[in-house]
Amino acid sequence: MARKAPESVIIENHGIGYEVFISLNTFYKLPGQGEELSLLTYTHVREDCLQLYGFLDDGEKKLFHLLLGVSKIGARLALNILSGITPAELKEAILSGDQFRLSQIPRVGRKTADRIIVELRDRVKDVPTYSGVTISVDANLRMKVDDALEALLILGYSKKDAELALNKVLADIKSSPETRSVEELLKKSLALLTHG
Repeated sequence: MARKAPESVIIENHGIGYEVFISLNTFYKLPGQGEELSLLTYTHVREDCLQLYGFLDDGEKKLFHLLLGVSKIGARLALNILSGITPAELKEAILSGDQFRLSQIPRVGRKTADRIIVELRDRVKDVPTYSGVTISVDANLRMKVDDALEALLILGYSKKDAELALNKVLADIKSSPETRSVEELLKKSLALLTHG
């Protein structure tokens, strides 16, 4: 991987660099710059160009493809949706008809949220979602994550920013057991939100 940024990575193959657009969920799980990277790709063909979209797991790629099938959702909006919610949460929100949760994603209003639910409810059931760090935690830790999220919202951070910060903190849980308290989750999330 020659370069990485929140919206895309440049992958070099035989001296040629390919820009691949990615979601924020994928960005936070990427290895360091210069390290080897393998992504599942989707080639989006437009009249004026070809664009590559990359995913670390098959579930996210399948959800992206399904979102493209929803009326009025293009590749950029589909990727934006996957940046604002984890694949597992997206699948859960669609299956449970949680229009409010979907409409909280930037650029997704109530009408778009309704279309996603109606058009995809029967199609997402068999999509494999690898819950990643925010859903796969045990119930006790899940409650602490929810408490930390509520505190960040009270402090004025957007739900999207707060969730992304917590997601990043949770990725380090295995190597940092002390992160398992609400205080540490909040402290580390605030550090990310204030210092980047």
